[in-house]
Amino acid sequence: MRQIAFFMLSFVLSTPMIFAQEGAQITVDEKVHDFGKILEEAENASHEFIVKNTGNTPLVINRVSTSCGCTTPDWTRSPITPGATGVIKATYAAKGRPGLFIKKIQVYTNVKDESVYELTIKGDVIPKGQSPDAAYPVKMGDLYLKNNSILFSKQKGTGIPVSLFATTQDVEIYNEGNAPLTLSFTDVPKHLTVSSSPAIIPAKKTGKIIITCDPEKVKKNKKTENKIRVVVNGEKNKNYQINVSTITGE
Repeated sequence: MRQIAFFMLSFVLSTPMIFAQEGAQITVDEKVHDFGKILEEAENASHEFIVKNTGNTPLVINRVSTSCGCTTPDWTRSPITPGATGVIKATYAAKGRPGLFIKKIQVYTNVKDESVYELTIKGDVIPKGQSPDAAYPVKMGDLYLKNNSILFSKQKGTGIPVSLFATTQDVEIYNEGNAPLTLSFTDVPKHLTVSSSPAIIPAKKTGKIIITCDPEKVKKNKKTENKIRVVVNGEKNKNYQINVSTITGE
């Protein structure tokens, strides 16, 4: 009888722990995104937060609201099945808003006891007419880059699955010249893909270089470093490069 009573007591005590783990759960690759410096001429700056459902029932993003009308949200409207990912996109209207900004984004979901999840975007808008040097310090001829070093990192103990670590990063660029620029890329390793958006950067306009990492093609517990060559309008220059490092861990 004592063994039966002990078993029943153990079951009762453990049951709430089981139910506490039931339902949809939300995990986001980052809670704060820093745009860094943005040219006011760019007008808009956008970023996509990667959302994963780490629960066992579909995750529903009911709505997304922002702290002001200067930030426009968009998100995955369909239910996100367990283990699948979606996106929450935030676009900041930089035109007419020079200076520092910090904006909050409230994500309303069907996650029990945590129906509101908060994200943040921030940055510094360089006033219109000001030299782009401050915002784009890396020069490759008429192509100006905000930076030329990228890190994809999933560190041990972060609790972020390798399949979820930030797999896409952008390098903001600006065409300082008076003619369009076409970019191509060489020395790209198998675990990376690189492209520019738009494909042709108009004169005096901004764009971005998009670098995507496939974590399944990167060896765990290893750091890799690659130098991607940037070819500007067919011009090859050994100094035109973006350094990409990848660190993964169990």
